Amino acid sequence: MNKKVIQMVRYLQRDGAWVRGERLSAQFGVSTRQIRNYVSAANASGCLISSSEKGYRLLDMNPSFRMLLDAEDNPESRLKRLLLVLLFSSEPEDIFTFSEQFYVSVPTMEADLQKLRRVLREYALEIVRERDLVWISGAEKNKRRLLCNYCYAEQRNEYLANRTSFFPQDAAKEISLRQAVREKLLEQGIFANDYSLGNIALYLAVSAERICAGFQVEASGQLMPDAFNRIDLAVTALAAYMSLHFSLSLSEAETQALREVLIQQVSLLDYTKISPDNLNEFVEEKYCAITREIMDQVKQFYHIECFDGDFYVRFTLHIRNIFTRQQGGFFTRRFLDDSLKVAYPIAHDISVFIAQILSKNYGAKISDDEVTCIAFHICSCVYDYSKNRISAVFIYESYYDFFRKTAEVVAQRFSEDLFIKHTVSISDYLPSVYHADLLISTVDAPLPEPCVLIHPFPQKQDFAAIQTQIKKIRQKKERDLVSKTFLSYFNRDFFLRSTQSDSHALIRQMCAQVIDQQYATEDFTQRVLLRETMADTAFGAVAMPHALSFSTLKSFLSVAICDPPILWGHSAKKVQLVILIGTNSKERRTFSRIMDLLIEVVSDAANVAELERCENYDAFIDRFFSMLLED
Repeated sequence: MNKKVIQMVRYLQRDGAWVRGERLSAQFGVSTRQIRNYVSAANASGCLISSSEKGYRLLDMNPSFRMLLDAEDNPESRLKRLLLVLLFSSEPEDIFTFSEQFYVSVPTMEADLQKLRRVLREYALEIVRERDLVWISGAEKNKRRLLCNYCYAEQRNEYLANRTSFFPQDAAKEISLRQAVREKLLEQGIFANDYSLGNIALYLAVSAERICAGFQVEASGQLMPDAFNRIDLAVTALAAYMSLHFSLSLSEAETQALREVLIQQVSLLDYTKISPDNLNEFVEEKYCAITREIMDQVKQFYHIECFDGDFYVRFTLHIRNIFTRQQGGFFTRRFLDDSLKVAYPIAHDISVFIAQILSKNYGAKISDDEVTCIAFHICSCVYDYSKNRISAVFIYESYYDFFRKTAEVVAQRFSEDLFIKHTVSISDYLPSVYHADLLISTVDAPLPEPCVLIHPFPQKQDFAAIQTQIKKIRQKKERDLVSKTFLSYFNRDFFLRSTQSDSHALIRQMCAQVIDQQYATEDFTQRVLLRETMADTAFGAVAMPHALSFSTLKSFLSVAICDPPILWGHSAKKVQLVILIGTNSKERRTFSRIMDLLIEVVSDAANVAELERCENYDAFIDRFFSMLLED
């Protein structure tokens, strides 16, 4: 197909209305007759272009033509299409044919193949080229692993959704397959969480398509433990399901591969029966030891004392599963992108720290997906630990001592936001002795503000009044905190407008400033860059580089506005605002509150856009304070 045909279709697509032939002729430098030929060629290739005295108008196009346009506009999309073609080709492909199919030059196609080589290395696969012919070489197991990961990463991508015949194109079949997996496992007393169920279902779906395309898993020759009779029964049941619903017969090698996947994804344990006291009966001691080491190091570096017995059990089981997946080279689903990083930055950073321990001390390869999974476990305890509750004194009539029970009701109702320091009768109350953020009283008497008067037997409006006061007090605390401490962390010397095009160069420049001002030691730059290599710190148009531990001489914020935006880390996000963070352990609690407010502001794209326009420190401070302090 002539490249100008594609350009003409894209032009009609953008315009959306009737376009006269003369206008198209002038636009593309050809005759009106040639334009008619272009229209005929486009219609023959899957477009629906209407012709009339008004000119030409694009009405519709089939999915294949849409993908063609997308591939030309989006090199990343073209790479994915190229990868899939190679994966599903039973014979070597000609590079010149590829060049024609994808409407790019041969050098561009060769550059695309080079990019794919880097991706394939992660899966022990390689692109082989002999003269003009290319193909992918490697184990079928690894090809399926690659396809599974791409399906998860691109589950909303139209092309991949259409390419994968059984999943996830057909939602009913997806639900049916997941449900079948769940039922067959439970019949054998085998346990799997929702994410593992999704992994198994996707593996079966991808395997079904590969088998139908003529690709079979090779026999591994690997000896598997004999102690998994229940898993063997589940494999037999799932194989029967695939035979019935997908008309597939699993070979011995395919059955063995499915068995390996189940061993990596499921558990034979009934979690309700496991406690810290009997954990060693269910899990090897080496995994318990790894968990204890991690807990100790997190306590040491982050000064957090929030790990309990439940966390110890859950996280030890997760650690074991990580290493099981490592052994099988299986995938984990990335079920969140940057949302957790933004909502729980401390938990995410602790998770990166844990990933470093597992990598450095135990040789584990921890992906961004695994970091996200770890962060969920960390959130479960760090969130409770870091809750910003306010204090209260509960005051009642001295001769109605039973109103103490009312205090218990209030404490339970507002356990997330409030803790009652004292319960005292009105006759014993002294402001100098019993002080807190809020007074809650069942007595109508002159009392210091802020105070909430409630009925002895609280009703809906009483609870609403308490909640309102909690909100007001919290807002005031945040305002006071910001006004007293923010400027001490962010001084005039730590603001710049940058034209840097390299993220690491910008980090070095910003680190040099704080080191020169004696806010950090000479090794700070290296530690910040090391943290970036583990998982980049960008979300949206903002990046927050930092070191892993609370180890700077003073806490600080350093801000750079990037003009033009800078491509950040391996994610290649276009970052406009960079905030370099340094935290001293003695100031971590106060600084953490500042960070919570900071992240709340810069998580809003409109706020970032406004801040990016600030030309100097004073303008930035004024605008930033107004955002921080607004209700």
